[in-house]
Amino acid sequence: MSKVFNKLSKRDGNASHITLRDWLIYYYDKDSLAVLFANMDSAMKYIHNKGYCIQSFNPVDIEILNSSLSQIKFNHLMEMSSDFLSQKTIIKEDIGKSAFLQIGIYAKCLDKLNPLFLKENFDKFSSFLPNDVVPYYRGVIERNASVYLGDYLQEKTKREIEALDREVGGLSSDKKLVKSNFAGKLFEYDSMNTAVNDSIYKQLNSNQESAFVRFLALPFLLIVLGLILFTIIFII
Repeated sequence: MSKVFNKLSKRDGNASHITLRDWLIYYYDKDSLAVLFANMDSAMKYIHNKGYCIQSFNPVDIEILNSSLSQIKFNHLMEMSSDFLSQKTIIKEDIGKSAFLQIGIYAKCLDKLNPLFLKENFDKFSSFLPNDVVPYYRGVIERNASVYLGDYLQEKTKREIEALDREVGGLSSDKKLVKSNFAGKLFEYDSMNTAVNDSIYKQLNSNQESAFVRFLALPFLLIVLGLILFTIIFII
């Protein structure tokens, strides 16, 4: 990754960020893509939790910051409606678009791929995907499942540990330690990603805080105006 940024630095003098499109020009492997996509998913979930959605999944509009695959910035966001059903629909659409982008990159045919063709021919693309995430992408593409990649991977790992536990017949102290370490790593991973995304998308936090202040201020202003009107009427 650092070599890619060094090349870009020589080319345009700016190695602090790189678009996903430019990053894909250079050498990468499935392991790098898996890390990248997990962090893209984490950023997308964070954005959704702040009440926003992603307007563009074009690789030109997605950036990798500071030579780190854990720092992903979606450049075009839009505030979602406060309606729950509307939000649910938009989130499902974002998850579908994200999966489409990732499969297109894995298969190296993003520019030539369209959603309907992918849905009707998913099996032909599954060989390009890491085996452990094929069921996830199948669910999203073929059945429009509304599940985040990170949530799927965490649940999958959790079930694998539980299956191992059932197979060996009970929890030994070693198995308890494995479960404890796994839970701790999940918490550490989630906390780290939240901190990273807080920094990248701090404007969303400011907007959310402003909206909350306005939400609290409105009833107060109505009460004050009511008291003023009551006072005027009483005096008259």
